[in-house]
Amino acid sequence: MKLDLKNYKVVVIDYPVFGLDDPNCAVLLGKAFKMKLDGYAATYSERALPFDKADFFGTHIMFCEQKGEELVPVFAYKSTPLDRCLKFHYEFPATTIMNNGLLPASCLTDLNAIIEKAGDPSLVSFDSSWAQDLDYRFKDDKELKEHLREIMMMVIVKHHQDHNIPHMLTSGAVKVKTDLFFQRIGMNMLNEHARFKEKKLDDSEGIIFYTDTFSFEALAMAKKYQDLWDNRIVMDGRKYVRKTTKVA
Repeated sequence: MKLDLKNYKVVVIDYPVFGLDDPNCAVLLGKAFKMKLDGYAATYSERALPFDKADFFGTHIMFCEQKGEELVPVFAYKSTPLDRCLKFHYEFPATTIMNNGLLPASCLTDLNAIIEKAGDPSLVSFDSSWAQDLDYRFKDDKELKEHLREIMMMVIVKHHQDHNIPHMLTSGAVKVKTDLFFQRIGMNMLNEHARFKEKKLDDSEGIIFYTDTFSFEALAMAKKYQDLWDNRIVMDGRKYVRKTTKVA
């Protein structure tokens, strides 16, 4: 079964820390958090929480089912650019994983080389907290699941193209086979030592992936679903930023 796309919307919530006064932003973000919590609980223990400080200043990309006036997340993930980490005094998530996962020094060396190659911290991101609604995830429908994978490829490519972030890093979870999906979109292991035990996910096996060039298939999906992206809903918290007077 393929989805009737007229009943679905791509939604981008950017810089939510500034947009929480908008009830649409706050409600939809809350739904995405609940979906992620349910998804991780179905795979890992209750200690595995797919949240961090970057949820407030990163970019949330969602694919939602539209039920009347209500938007319900089908899948969602978060993209955290390095420059925003520097702005908000937060360690870049890829660096944190390398330190906590006891990865060899070669991984940190290669990460630093990518950042140096990029030349600007706004051009590098770590994408994370991938989750899918359990009703879709556990549905016994191969065609539907492939359709969702195609749309996921599109939103990844279009997000990185439109936000001008050519350098993408992420962590693939072997347990749920996201490592295979990331290879499909053109990502490669950071190096041969990039496998680790992810503490916050019950020491399950993870792999650090990197790309600055998406696969032919992923680029084709970006074209195939261009209309879906063009008609996305954007909630950008920066438009709500107000100048405040500091109290002495």
